[in-house]
Amino acid sequence: MLDHILDAVLLTHLKTIDGLAALNGYTGQDNAEHKLPALTVSTTTPEALAGSDLAFKGEVDVIIESEAHDTAPAAHAARVESARAALADRPVVIAALNADFWVGMGTALIGIAQGFIALLLKCVGRVIAAMCGRVTGLPTSTDGLCSGDH
Repeated sequence: MLDHILDAVLLTHLKTIDGLAALNGYTGQDNAEHKLPALTVSTTTPEALAGSDLAFKGEVDVIIESEAHDTAPAAHAARVESARAALADRPVVIAALNADFWVGMGTALIGIAQGFIALLLKCVGRVIAAMCGRVTGLPTSTDGLCSGDH
């Protein structure tokens, strides 16, 4: 999951750079057919550094596909230089990653929590349905609890 978030955050950052903003953006997680010109960011699954739960290392691939037939090498070289210059400004990259990473992590955690809550509610519904068939004194089907559509 961490690699997915890093892909998206770094791609978002690079798409703010002149010369790269107009490219179609993809991550290494996308299964989409790339439409050229394209910018793809793909990270390896990060590994925790020895003895730390807060520091990770990973590799990032930034792939720029300008066109299929390489008939405009100057335009391609300008795009590559834009990406190189953007990534060379380490303090700006770190600030962008720090700012957007937690937004991405929060979104991922919300998605996980929503899935867990949906599963929990489904299980509770099944328990109530099972109890409605066996235990006397529970609400009747007029309030929907024991209607059998759980």
